[in-house]
Amino acid sequence: MTDNAALPIVVELADLDEPDLAERVKRDTGAEVRLIERHGLAGDTASWLLIGNFVLTSATALLPILTNYLSQRRVKSIRIGNEGLVLENPTGKQVEDAIAAWRERGGGPA
Repeated sequence: MTDNAALPIVVELADLDEPDLAERVKRDTGAEVRLIERHGLAGDTASWLLIGNFVLTSATALLPILTNYLSQRRVKSIRIGNEGLVLENPTGKQVEDAIAAWRERGGGPA
């Protein structure tokens, strides 16, 4: 497994208190990311999606950025990898464990 293996991650946030979150993630991880506003049926903002492909070393650098959101239970879900692993209302420890498991499998599906 190489630390350059791409790890796609999609984070769904309940709300956003950092309008420059995508820029911060880019700066701190070096990953190309997009922040997308997701609307509900009434047209209001239902959630925010942070989407990016991270190399393993930058995926672990993403955790400190999301710590505030995770500790306040504002991360609705996080999808890690292409195999469809989705953690609903995850804790920081669950995300760390999922990234570690992805690394142990050699950077891909089991």
